[in-house]
Amino acid sequence: AGAVPVPGAWPGLASVQDPHRAGSGHVCGGTLIAPAWVLTAARCFLRAGNVSTWRVVLGATDLSDPGPEAQVRQVRRLRPHGALDVALLQLERPVECSDYVQLGCVPRDGPSTDGLGACYIAGWGALGGSAQAPREVLQEAEVRLLQPESCGGGEAESAPQVCAERAQSGDHPCQGEGGGPLVCRDPDSDQFWMLGVTSWGGGCVFTPTWHLSDWILLQMD
Repeated sequence: AGAVPVPGAWPGLASVQDPHRAGSGHVCGGTLIAPAWVLTAARCFLRAGNVSTWRVVLGATDLSDPGPEAQVRQVRRLRPHGALDVALLQLERPVECSDYVQLGCVPRDGPSTDGLGACYIAGWGALGGSAQAPREVLQEAEVRLLQPESCGGGEAESAPQVCAERAQSGDHPCQGEGGGPLVCRDPDSDQFWMLGVTSWGGGCVFTPTWHLSDWILLQMD
């Protein structure tokens, strides 16, 4: 339902893992926004227990064979937002940036969606919307942003939302991976901005990141 990207195409993408789960233990996606901080969805941890046993894998495409470029860190602290389906994970120690591990860019202001280039989602979940076990190999899909009135997500209507649909029409519904990023290209700078965090179990419904900049800075202080 998605395409397999080349290694290093998503250097800010993280796999949030519970070692007590089968296989790689992958539970949710996330995005590295500072050397020791990952932004993800709060609902990933509803039944988490002791999150200090959880780990975050960065720089991997195939979770069954992460390769020498991958970096693994234990989770030191979980900081859920409280009102929105987002959370910050503080890592036990900072990662080292490389060609395969880099910081995602979070905007401080809401973008003009009219001027945005292509938008994408990625993750190890089922991007085609079928309820199957997590995949071991990363997948990506191009999406198209929808007007706010087209949003029909699971969050309360008062919660800020960004919604999208698959860019290529077909049989597969749009299904982001909980905690994973929505990124869009700025045609002027050719830079990719992380515009949303995928809400848990909500199709292509995202919490907009520009609502979070002050909260993020406060948590990391």
